[in-house]
Amino acid sequence: MGVYKDTERGTWFVELRYKNVYGESKKKKKRGFKKQSDAKKWEVKFLNSLYSDPEITFENLYVKYHEDLKTRCKLNTLIRRESVFKNNILPYFSDIKIKNITPLMIRNWQNKMIEKNFSQSYLSILHRNLSSFFNFAKKFYHLKENPCYIAGSIGNRKPQKEMKIWSLEDFKNFITFIKKPMPKLAFEILFFTGIRIGELFALTFSDIDFEKKIIKITKSYQKINGKEIITSPKTPNSVRNIDCPDFLINDLKLYIEENLYYFDKNQKIITIGRHGLSRYIKNYYLKAGVEKIRLHDIRHSHASYLLYKNVNIVAISKRLGHENIKTTLNTYSHLLPESQNFLVNILNSIDV
Repeated sequence: MGVYKDTERGTWFVELRYKNVYGESKKKKKRGFKKQSDAKKWEVKFLNSLYSDPEITFENLYVKYHEDLKTRCKLNTLIRRESVFKNNILPYFSDIKIKNITPLMIRNWQNKMIEKNFSQSYLSILHRNLSSFFNFAKKFYHLKENPCYIAGSIGNRKPQKEMKIWSLEDFKNFITFIKKPMPKLAFEILFFTGIRIGELFALTFSDIDFEKKIIKITKSYQKINGKEIITSPKTPNSVRNIDCPDFLINDLKLYIEENLYYFDKNQKIITIGRHGLSRYIKNYYLKAGVEKIRLHDIRHSHASYLLYKNVNIVAISKRLGHENIKTTLNTYSHLLPESQNFLVNILNSIDV
């Protein structure tokens, strides 16, 4: 494919193939060039418009953006982003040159998304993904400004809901109603270690060091398009060792002795699914006299208990596997002691 002579008309034409955002082969043909040099110039200009500068269309730049994401995102994140763009972004902007996309166009797109009655959290996800795309264009493809910044946020930001957590007493009341060994162990691991749900479902017995009394977090479980896969943990800092209380290690040993006829250190510890565990909360929270919470809120409950016991916030951040301490502070700062009163009391104690 390239530049060819049209012998019948005595002119030149360009014929080439390229792939669109979905990996589909497309064909482009342009006739009527009087000179071969003109045809070659047009070919170069067209190819540059696909992959180089603000002349590029939204769809063609998305190809490059997607390729970049492949090297930087985990598979489940990449799939979610693909879905966001394919269903709710590309249909609105695909054929428009990125330099011609204005804040007003972004605003109109926002309004169309709001009309679909998406949740506020999903609207925010849509906007963040689109803004991230334009940041990529600004950084690497000479786009002058990100139109999402000028368009502003999407939807109506509601006050953040109060975090739902269980106290240690709440957890003890709840766990008395869980009689089956596996779900009982699952809830105990979640509450007394604070690990993520995906980290729990990826645990094998080889991750338990019974002598040192630690759980090694090196992987995470994901279910993508119906397939169960094991991935790396959420962030580099999520690879960590969790110190466990003696009673939890003893419960793990007892579980092996009483419930496993055949022990394989590489087998998963918890095979009941997310929905199965959630059903236990749904079925027993009223009987236990506790608040209905999500599975992820058990992780928050663990962190809040440590804060209540005045554990150092840096130690908590490392235990939770947060990317940095800022994440921990942003999530749990409202649970910290009244810092201003604490500081004033310290200052008042100074003998001057």
